[in-house]
Amino acid sequence: MATIWRFIINVVDAQDAEKMKDCVRELSKEYILVPTSDNPDDGWYQAGLEYDDDFVCYTDGIVERLEQFTELAEKVAAQFPEMPLLFTQFNTDNQGLYRYESKDGEFVRISPLKVTLHTNDAEDFNQLLACAEPLLAAQGINAEVNTATQEITWGYSEENESQVCDALIAKMSEQIPDIQVVCMKHDVDCHEFGGLQYCIMGKGEGEWKEITGATFDIAYAIWYAGPESALGLTVYDAFTNPEKCVKAILEVIRKGKMQGDDYLKYSVKDIIFQEQKFLHLLQPEDKQWLLDLDWAEADCIVLAGMYRSWRTWEESFTDEDTGETVTVERHEILTTPLFESHEGEVEALLEKVCTARGTLGKIKDIVWTLRTYTPLNYTRLLVDNIENLYGDRQWACKEIGDLYRWGKEEFGFFIDKQKAKEYYDKAGVTDENPLEDSDEHDDPDPCIYTYTVRGEITPLKELAEKIANKYGDVENELGLYVPINIFMYYLVGTDPKRYDYCGNLLRVEEKNGALLLKIETERGQNAFAYALKAKFSELEVEIEEVLYEDDTFE
Repeated sequence: MATIWRFIINVVDAQDAEKMKDCVRELSKEYILVPTSDNPDDGWYQAGLEYDDDFVCYTDGIVERLEQFTELAEKVAAQFPEMPLLFTQFNTDNQGLYRYESKDGEFVRISPLKVTLHTNDAEDFNQLLACAEPLLAAQGINAEVNTATQEITWGYSEENESQVCDALIAKMSEQIPDIQVVCMKHDVDCHEFGGLQYCIMGKGEGEWKEITGATFDIAYAIWYAGPESALGLTVYDAFTNPEKCVKAILEVIRKGKMQGDDYLKYSVKDIIFQEQKFLHLLQPEDKQWLLDLDWAEADCIVLAGMYRSWRTWEESFTDEDTGETVTVERHEILTTPLFESHEGEVEALLEKVCTARGTLGKIKDIVWTLRTYTPLNYTRLLVDNIENLYGDRQWACKEIGDLYRWGKEEFGFFIDKQKAKEYYDKAGVTDENPLEDSDEHDDPDPCIYTYTVRGEITPLKELAEKIANKYGDVENELGLYVPINIFMYYLVGTDPKRYDYCGNLLRVEEKNGALLLKIETERGQNAFAYALKAKFSELEVEIEEVLYEDDTFE
């Protein structure tokens, strides 16, 4: 289930309300932001714009739309630089609360902030504390010290962030150059890990990064479990060795003896789904608890494991320029399944993923996972996304446009440049025009295939003979040479004037109750077979590659 956010623009003076709301109504036309009344209410939340007496609220779990509303709010502030406005962002999981006020046409954070420092062990912490205390005292800062969790925390504001936070931490780190310090910036309005940024400081240097995704989930899981938990981890580990953390969490889950391990299951599910470099840590026994979560992302992981497994290892080599030994991490996707599957399980699980409302906000990752690790038809998710507005509609339109542009015949998407252009237009793609694509094939690798078709073959036989008589060279003993693009047009309606599908129909013959079609085409191009099944779904089609020189059925 996606995290739902509510973004609110408030006026300070009620007399400004109508002017602000009129501005929002006009600006919203530039974005995919619609009133709640135009969106379905599934009993969980109702996305969209709401207008009240002195504020406008936008609710959604889709990051792209929330970003659009933020941009809209910034335009409102810029348009009325003299109008005092408030902008609040909070989520339904109580994991985030951010407050802003407008100053000279821009929103500025007004929430108080704090920073927390973590070390690897007690010895490092004592050294950090020894150099931190006089530096903090010189600034008149009363810090909170927690020796149990090895943390030092103090407050600051945006105005003094550089001096009281960044510069101060850098000075401490310079005095203890052999110790890495994990630093976290928090919003006081948020819970422990409603953080802003983190930094791994060493020798006075470090880069501040956003605390998001798997980083957040690992850190929060460790904090939630507590310092005395069976995990044996600290927040320091979350930022310095995330793989160690994920492995430890999985081991605790498998043992099933830790209080709160249900939360750990949901956490590690999110971690692995977001950072799929951790997939190699899964074991066959993990399948069941993932399924028990009854969550779309977990089901996706299981589906991936029913087709693939993963391996990670380190490999060392000598840098020829420096002579130094360099160690790199290697990753490999294996075709051996990690999880067993029984008859019908894959189909049922895919149906569950495709119909789950929990895909909201995760659809891009779900599509990517299914497309990367499985042969399953993920395109239904794209179509449903457009029809039901589950996610980023523009992204889904671009994806479907790509399917029509390049073809995904096994899923029913045959090359149609016109349809591709229509979906590109819906997606707002202006720098690409599929209609301008060349249909020339560079250095084709020709091959001859025999298609053996069984079932009620009469309709196909009649169609093949009709096409052969109209477009083929029936007097040519070497073959009919009916262009495949013509046959594809009659089967699935592709453009007969284009040569996106190259090759020729050489021969048609009925033999032993089956219809034999001899096709010359590019090696590995099975579009014609998928077109046959699309037109005549009840037929059985077998494909056999034959010697190129052999164009007969003998």
